[in-house]
Amino acid sequence: MKKLLIATVLAGFTVSAQAEGWYVQGDLGYSNLEYEGIHVISDFTQRISAGYDWGNWRAAIDYTNVGKLGRSVSNEYASAKVSAKITSLGISTFYNFYTDKQFTPYIGGRLSYNELKATVSINGRYSATGKGKVKGSVSGVGLLGGVQYEIHKNIDLNLGIEYNRPLRLSEETHQVGANIGLRYNF
Repeated sequence: MKKLLIATVLAGFTVSAQAEGWYVQGDLGYSNLEYEGIHVISDFTQRISAGYDWGNWRAAIDYTNVGKLGRSVSNEYASAKVSAKITSLGISTFYNFYTDKQFTPYIGGRLSYNELKATVSINGRYSATGKGKVKGSVSGVGLLGGVQYEIHKNIDLNLGIEYNRPLRLSEETHQVGANIGLRYNF
C-alpha cells in the first residue's frame, strides 16, 4: 500500500511539472460588427481559450461566439426575416510586458477562421413564399491588447480590447470588442 501511495504522489508531481505554462481562459464581452460601413450587430460575446505561456510570450487557440443577428423588413408586397449566427476559431500570439506589480499589460495578434450561418424567410402577399439557409466563411486578422491582474498565484483577471478584420471583404468591414475574463494557469 505504501508503494502505491508513493507512486501516486510521484506521478502527481510529474503531471504538475509537465502542465506548467499551460492555461485556460474564459472571456465575456461586448462586440460591435460593421459591414461595409453599416452597423450590423452589437451583441454579447463569449470566448474560451487554451494556451501556453513561456515567459514574455504566449500563444493560444480560441473559439468565440461573436453573436446573433435577427432582422425583419416588410413592405406592402412581402416580408422578410433574417437570423444569423457568427462564430470564430482563432490562433493568437501575445507579448506580455511584465512589471514588478500584479498588473501585466499585453499586446497580440490573431489569425481567425470566421463562419456565418444564416436563415432567410420570405413571405410574399401576392407571390411565392420561401425559406433558405446560407453558410459562409472568411479568414481574418486581428489586434489585441489589454492587461491581466494576478488575483492569485494561478488565477488572473483579464481586461482586453480587440479589433478584427475579415480578409477578402471591404476595408470598412470590421469587429471591435471589449472583454473581461478569468485565466487559470496550471
